[in-house]
Amino acid sequence: MKESKAAISIIIPAYNTAAYLDKCLASVSAQSITDLEIIVVNDGSSDATPLLCNAWAEKDPRIRVIHTENKGVAEARNTGLREARADFVGFVDSDDWIEPDMYETLYASMQHQHADISICGVLNEAPNGRLRHYQSHERKERIWKGQQALHEILRGKHLKSYLCNMLFRKTLFKDLNFQVGRVFEDLGILYKVFSRAHRVAHTGKSSYHYVQRAESILNAQHPQKEVDYFNVNAEIYQFVAESDKLSSADRTSILRQVILRLIKTHRKLLRMTSSEAYVTQKEEMENFIKAHFRQHYNPHYYPIYRLLLI
Repeated sequence: MKESKAAISIIIPAYNTAAYLDKCLASVSAQSITDLEIIVVNDGSSDATPLLCNAWAEKDPRIRVIHTENKGVAEARNTGLREARADFVGFVDSDDWIEPDMYETLYASMQHQHADISICGVLNEAPNGRLRHYQSHERKERIWKGQQALHEILRGKHLKSYLCNMLFRKTLFKDLNFQVGRVFEDLGILYKVFSRAHRVAHTGKSSYHYVQRAESILNAQHPQKEVDYFNVNAEIYQFVAESDKLSSADRTSILRQVILRLIKTHRKLLRMTSSEAYVTQKEEMENFIKAHFRQHYNPHYYPIYRLLLI
């Protein structure tokens, strides 16, 4: 008898998160929508994560564990996407947890609104469970058409480039991959995914709990993180400049925001490194800013960068 296909594939990369994994998988396993395929990719963990993954797979037959060498979260997500069998995919980080009805609500919103992507709000909390603040939070249901949604994700005001509070039609990821070896891999792929969506829905509820660990990659202070952030924003700049899915006014507005982020990132790298460090990267940043800065900003407001225009 042919095995029926699950409605949703949930992809969970796991690397040395044994202290958090039980809570994460318990919250996913207990979802009110049960028609799930849960793919846990153990990314070469050296702690008890592999044992916990296997134990959960024995408890819940919907959980499929893939053990790989350590290649990073981007490749773990790529592996999950290649293995996913459902028509809809979601992502959960293994140190976070979700509300019991998160995927039921996201799925119902997609079906009701005929959307390609559905979104819920994020609750940022400390490891002790104390709530810090909300992200991507709408107090009521909301719909964006394709061009509006692309504009909002690029602006980053009402829609943030968070991967794990969203449910996607899997076909949106066709021929796309998370870039391996780079931080901010979410930021580097989501605008491409949104550019393919016709409708995007927000549930009006906050259902994803993002646990802000001090030792996590995004919380770490490291120069390479700034280089990666600059590079992904440079790619976004080029995408926006060439896009035919944005109005002229939206394109100009977003380009100004992106170039300002590039300037701030470059300045941050200068402050946190010596003049002998990251010389090539700094030069590439300066050249990019010099090539595009004049188009969007009056250097009178950024006196430090006047020399770049000479």
